[in-house]
Order: sequence, then C-alpha cells, then structure tokens
Amino acid sequence: MSLMKKFLALFFLIQLAVPAYQLTQPRVQRFGWQMYSGLAPSLEMMLVLEDGTQASFSAGELLAERRSEMNERERRIIVRAACDANPQAVAVSMILRKGSEPKATPCR
Repeated sequence: MSLMKKFLALFFLIQLAVPAYQLTQPRVQRFGWQMYSGLAPSLEMMLVLEDGTQASFSAGELLAERRSEMNERERRIIVRAACDANPQAVAVSMILRKGSEPKATPCR
C-alpha cells in the first residue's frame, strides 16, 4: 500500500472515529454529529423587576434565530439588550436548555 493510500485511509478513519466516539458522550459535544442538531433552541427568559416580581420576556424580541449553544459573551449581550428594552428590570434570568438551571444576571 502506498504512503498516499495509507494517509487517506487514516484520514477517513479519523473523520469517522471522532464523531462516532462523541455520540457515546453526553449531548451536545463539540465535534459530534449532533453538535447543531441534537437540541432544539429553548432559550427562556424572565425579567426580575424592581419590586421582585418576575415577568416573562420573549427572546424573539431580541434574536432573529436562537441557537442551542451560547457562550458567556453572547449571554451578556442578550442580557444587556433585554435590560435596555425594559428599564424597570433589575436582572434577567435565562434558561439556556430545557432541564438546566436558570442563570440570573444583574442589569447593572
């Protein structure tokens, strides 16, 4: 077997092995086949108002397309926009995925 054929065989083996291994790991795994299709976007937001009550807030008012994965920087940008749109809010509580714990972020 030539060196090129060995290289190509190894390359394709890696291309199949890494995602296949990730399928056995908890979802959503980086480099897994389910990376973007495993979870439906499920961002839920609640505004915490000055008097302590909570009001529902639709992420659709801020986002054109919601995604399942969201890093800390993106979460802060969304919180800032929600606070700017609702001056009576003192914090924003977000549930990024169904079944996860809410994360509250103060507006100021």
